[in-house]
Formats: sequence, C-alpha cells, structure tokens
Amino acid sequence: MDDEKLFKEFLDEYFENIKKELPQSYRAQQLRAGGIPAKLVYDFETRFLKEPFMKVLKEVRLRGL
Repeated sequence: MDDEKLFKEFLDEYFENIKKELPQSYRAQQLRAGGIPAKLVYDFETRFLKEPFMKVLKEVRLRGL
C-alpha cells in the first residue's frame, strides 16, 4: 500500500475515533456536518499529523520492522 493511501486510512480512522469518543466536541460536530467544515478539519489535521506519520513510516522501513 502506498504511503499516501495508508495516511488517508489512518486519518479516516482517527476521525472516526474522534466522533465516537468525543461526540460533543467541536471537531466531531465539524466532521459530522460534512462539506466545508469537514474539509477544513481534514486540511488542518493533515498539516500536523502527516509529517510525523511519514517520518515514522520511513524509520520503520529503514529498521526493517
């Protein structure tokens, strides 16, 4: 599986957890609203999560784990 697809699956699962575990949070409400609010959450979280996620993937591959 390519790294971008793996990251997208991770992010989708992360957002499902937010909606499940923190249903009253502003983030969960934005995600449930869909459209522009959900896209903004996706864009915002991607800025913070993608780089460390990709870094860990690279490190794991270098170590052969």
